[in-house]
Amino acid sequence: MMRPGNNCCGNEAGLVQKFIGSAYDVVKNVHDNLEEIKFIFDFMAKYDVLLCVESLEELKAVNEKSSKFVRWYVEGNGANTYTDYIYVSDDKSGVLPDNPSATGSWVKVNTFLGAGASNAIPWLYNKGSANGGEVNIHVEEDAIGVSEIFINGLRKHLGIGYTYEPVSRTIQLPTPLVKGDQLVAKLIGYPALPNTPNISEFMFVNWVYNNGTSIGGETKLKPPYTFQKVPAVFINGLRKLENHDYVVGYSDYSINLTLPLKTNDVVIVQLGGEADAFSIDAYTAREALRRTYAEAGLVLVDGSFEDGAKVTTKQDVVLERKTGKGYNWQGAILSGGKVIPAGSTPTTAGGIGSGKWVDVSAVTLREPITAQVRESLRRSYAEAGFNLVAGSFELGGTLVNPSDVLLQSTTGKAFTGPAGTVPAGTNPVSGGFVDVSGVLLKKPVDYIMMSYPLDATSYLPDGYVTDGSVSYTSQLQQALDDASGLRAVLLPNFPILVDPVGTTYGGLQVPSNSKVIWRSGSALKCKPNNLDNYEIIGIRDKTNIELFNPVIYGDKYTHTGSTGEFGMGISVRGACEDIFIYNPKIHDCWGDGIYIGQTTNTVFSTPKNIHIINPITRKCRRQGISVTSADGLFISNPGLWDTKSSDCATPLPNGPHAGIDIEPNGSFSMLRNIRITGLHGGGNDAGLFYVFLGAISNPYTDPYHVDVAVDGVSDDGSMVAIQLVGLNKDASYSGSIKIRDVSSDNAKLNGIRVRNWPIQCGLQATIDGVSISDWLSSASEPARSRAAIASYATEDGFPTIGNLAIKGITLRQSRPSDEVSERAFHGENSSGGVSHISLEFVYVKSTVELKSIVDGLVHITTMGDYASGLKRTISASISINSGEFCDYIVAPSGANPTITLPTFTPVLIGKVSRFAYVGGGTSTGFRLRTTSVPIFVNGVRGTNFIFYKTSGVITVKYADGAFIVRCDGEHVKES
Repeated sequence: MMRPGNNCCGNEAGLVQKFIGSAYDVVKNVHDNLEEIKFIFDFMAKYDVLLCVESLEELKAVNEKSSKFVRWYVEGNGANTYTDYIYVSDDKSGVLPDNPSATGSWVKVNTFLGAGASNAIPWLYNKGSANGGEVNIHVEEDAIGVSEIFINGLRKHLGIGYTYEPVSRTIQLPTPLVKGDQLVAKLIGYPALPNTPNISEFMFVNWVYNNGTSIGGETKLKPPYTFQKVPAVFINGLRKLENHDYVVGYSDYSINLTLPLKTNDVVIVQLGGEADAFSIDAYTAREALRRTYAEAGLVLVDGSFEDGAKVTTKQDVVLERKTGKGYNWQGAILSGGKVIPAGSTPTTAGGIGSGKWVDVSAVTLREPITAQVRESLRRSYAEAGFNLVAGSFELGGTLVNPSDVLLQSTTGKAFTGPAGTVPAGTNPVSGGFVDVSGVLLKKPVDYIMMSYPLDATSYLPDGYVTDGSVSYTSQLQQALDDASGLRAVLLPNFPILVDPVGTTYGGLQVPSNSKVIWRSGSALKCKPNNLDNYEIIGIRDKTNIELFNPVIYGDKYTHTGSTGEFGMGISVRGACEDIFIYNPKIHDCWGDGIYIGQTTNTVFSTPKNIHIINPITRKCRRQGISVTSADGLFISNPGLWDTKSSDCATPLPNGPHAGIDIEPNGSFSMLRNIRITGLHGGGNDAGLFYVFLGAISNPYTDPYHVDVAVDGVSDDGSMVAIQLVGLNKDASYSGSIKIRDVSSDNAKLNGIRVRNWPIQCGLQATIDGVSISDWLSSASEPARSRAAIASYATEDGFPTIGNLAIKGITLRQSRPSDEVSERAFHGENSSGGVSHISLEFVYVKSTVELKSIVDGLVHITTMGDYASGLKRTISASISINSGEFCDYIVAPSGANPTITLPTFTPVLIGKVSRFAYVGGGTSTGFRLRTTSVPIFVNGVRGTNFIFYKTSGVITVKYADGAFIVRCDGEHVKES
């Protein structure tokens, strides 16, 4: 039966499960085991039909020329089962068609029961920064769906916040992106591979390239197998299409990618072939060794010491099978070659040592330089005036001229030295050799570094452990130093203990021009110590460094001392520049997860152009991230969780316990061009975002400039989401702090807290778009701590505070009414008052009526219908406090109440309150009166007016020397 695809818009007779839902069933049930299932989508996209059958007879009757794919449904026993078949030419193992001229058969792919959904793969648009104005986003990866998207950390739902068109792979947005917006989409990939067809002795295997961590830039992959078929290639979980994203080279058993890999891409290749193609027997292992030796310029000859062999050139290598080692003959080779009798050993066949057999296994095991890389090095040395000669210190070579240099393969360094022959196995550290690699590679070539990484495992001592119980700090430091400017460093693929004690700054120091890569099993663990200060990874006054996927564990719970708070996971200090840290995960530090600051108290000691991408910190004792000085700091999508010290043996009484703390140490520190996007986290014992600027001291000369912007904040359960906690009232500031799109859920105190922020200092804080839900309102806390938003001073004699603007405020409070404070906003300063604060409420919903408690000049507006914002119910006569601003619902419990407006003061100017009488008790209306300045109702002056239900909403504006009232309904002037 042929069914139009667009007929499946309802769910009659289970059509959704049959047709629309089936694509997702495939993704869920088969995951990485299907190939030709993509024909479903190709077929439906092309013809808008799905070919289904309900019996074996119908399957046989299908014309194989009109369709490559058929689905057979069986209904019964409350379950819908379907089996997918694909037509395979020249294969008679499946169901034979009725057509006698058919050359193939319908081969069973798989059988499915039930429904499911695929795992979504995150995809970052435009490297995390929109150009601005985009409404149509092209997805670069093949995907059949987009389950959800996040813009600056805020989740958007399919059908409401966006739509997705799978044919053109386009996300369509209802409103344009703003320049710099971060968009993350969760992609649903193509179904994967089919079950093995009915072919005798045929099998599939999955090959993971480079242990799941691509170096970056690769376009050609060579599995260590011979194979007959490559059904699928997956990059980061997304299926790639043959002859579109990759081409198979069957002659040299390679996979050739259309686009180069990115660093840390995870590549899985499915290979198919006869079973014996995948057995890694002695022949296959020998072939792998032969290729590896060839990359080092050596030739693995046939035979072995055990079986007999012959060498004819200085590049020949003979294998000793029992040890797996290869030996190169450095002695004389007569005409006809040197014959090694069967049953020999290197000792009996000429001896081991200089001029004899030399073990060259280490050359291969330490990632030998390929011919391509060696040629790149030769050209680079030539540009610097040197001549890279043949050979190496490991294999021997000859230096003739002062400009000749010989390569040390195990380190990648080159040395000049005295003229003459350099014997194999020579150590260039002695003998008058001079390292010239630093002169050559002051600006390292990324291609060389990443194509020829140094495996730091080779620096570990014999018998090293892999459980992180033994410190190999000095060995790792040596590997970092040796590779600087030459090669990327691959950390061992298991945990390594780092001992801060006895090192210069308490940990490993990364040199300039370094690339350090953590593999999937790599981690650095801090050895328990009693130091006040340390840094597991330190970057001090260095440039051009990249750290990939750092995983670091501190000693918060095992620290043996009780003083200090500066044990850092990663520290970037001083005149650093061009530092990139990708995907760090840092846990349990004695101090901060990441620290950005200075080494000396001068502006010249400020880090510049620092990029931290996708950092995660958990359970650090002092801060998740600290920023004390930076000029160009870009932090993308940080997740900062559970910063606290209350759960360890030595709590910090003064914290701060923030997710990220921006806190300069003095006027010599810089806060320039600091940009944070997608900040999220929770459970921190202070603010998720925390700023303290009280250490600035410049009495009203040369204002201290601040340039900080945060785009997207999502907090769940920290003490405060946004915490701006202090300026020096005797200093001056310029610039701004701008925050956009804040979501605060279950704050332990306020959603937003601003403390000691005097207007005379000149620093403006703006927040655009705020949602605060279920903030804590415990009666045991001070009144200022129970409000959703608070601005207050804590010092006697403090000048007027303010300089705060918050737009688009949404408040939702669902806690029981006996637990909730009536305060939406609390402003408090007993000395100088509150001024220059603007609050825009767009929606307020609470289990109690909320109002604003203000001491000073605060401009509050509500939007939408009357009483949709701040409101208070009046049931009896009252005098309104000058610090209260909200909408009033007049619902008397008795007779007509009298409402007395506040005694006029200048701080009232510009305020607006609204009143609506809804009836109640024995009342017929209410009286509005003044005891100070007159009331003007629609231009009529008086001191007492009566209003009724028919009056509608009465708006009272506090003007200079009068109350201006607008009433569009019935009212009466009494006096």
